[in-house]
Amino acid sequence: MAQALVGIIGGSGLYQMDALQDAQEHVMETPFGAPSDVLVTGKVHGVPAVFLARHARGHRLLPFEVPYRANIHAMKQLGVRYLLSVSAVGSLREEFKPLDMLLPAADGGYVLIGLRAPIPGLFTGMAWSTPVVAFETLRRMASLGLRVWKGPLMHDIDEPADLYHLPGAFKNTPFTEKNIRERPGPG
Repeated sequence: MAQALVGIIGGSGLYQMDALQDAQEHVMETPFGAPSDVLVTGKVHGVPAVFLARHARGHRLLPFEVPYRANIHAMKQLGVRYLLSVSAVGSLREEFKPLDMLLPAADGGYVLIGLRAPIPGLFTGMAWSTPVVAFETLRRMASLGLRVWKGPLMHDIDEPADLYHLPGAFKNTPFTEKNIRERPGPG
C-alpha cells in the first residue's frame, strides 16, 4: 500500500484535492471501523500525501457521525507523519463576529479564518506566494468594508518547502510526535 508523509483531512466543502497527482483510492479498515470515506494517495508537488474528506464526499456525515479515531488511524496506517486539517469553524470570542478574518503570517501571506461565505473578488487575480499577498488582501478587504483582526504570527503552507516548519509548530504542545507515539493504541 502507498505511504504518505502528509495527510490532509478536508472539512465542509473540501471533498477532493485536485492538486493530488497520480491519485489512487484506498478502501481502509481500522480497529475503530471504517474511516469517513476512501483515502486518496498521491503527490502534491512531489511530496507523498493522502487526502480524506472528513464528512465523506457529498457531505454525507454529520459532525457527530464522523469516525474521527478511524480517520486518524487510517492516516497512520498509510505512514502519515504530519496531519493538516481544513475546517470551517466559528469563534468562541465575542469580539470576532461572522465574516471577521484572522491574518497571521510569517512570510507576508496569511492563514484565513472566519469566512462564512465566498466573497466575490476578494481573491481573484491574487499573486499567491509573494510577500505582497497580505497587503493586497487587506487593501481589498478595506474596500469591501470587512472587519479584520490580526492574530499571532504563524507559518502557512504555500509550497512543499513550507512543510519543514510543521515539526517546530507543535513544540511544547500535547501533539508532539513523541506524545503521539507513546499514547496507547486501540485494543
